[in-house]
Amino acid sequence: MQDRPDKIALLAGVARFLAKDVAGAIVDPATRFRVKIAAHLVATVARESASEDQVSSQLLPILTAMGWLDDAELPSTAAGRADRIRDGEAALARAIRAGDLDDAALEGATRYIKAALAAKLRVSNPRFSLDPDIEA
Repeated sequence: MQDRPDKIALLAGVARFLAKDVAGAIVDPATRFRVKIAAHLVATVARESASEDQVSSQLLPILTAMGWLDDAELPSTAAGRADRIRDGEAALARAIRAGDLDDAALEGATRYIKAALAAKLRVSNPRFSLDPDIEA
């Protein structure tokens, strides 16, 4: 799951752009660039949609195991699961700000943050290598 704006807002923006700017022939280099941006946004939304279930099934158990979410039944919709992840991330952020993390919780927080960032990178830039052995 990516952060806001959500998929509907992204698609609406692309639709607006296409309706206003791409109606005619693409001659202007600036407009051509904007079309590339629009294509990237649509591809990002597609990758996000394709990975929603996998990402939520990876992240929600970590948030629950660490106590940042209660053990309630998982929502049946992608939007509901995304809301639960945001709730768990908010609880984690509060715990970090308050300094309430012991060593085990800190390890869990680190594991969660790495997993969440990796999931976001796979959506926003799938060519980015997540190999931990990359040279700095």
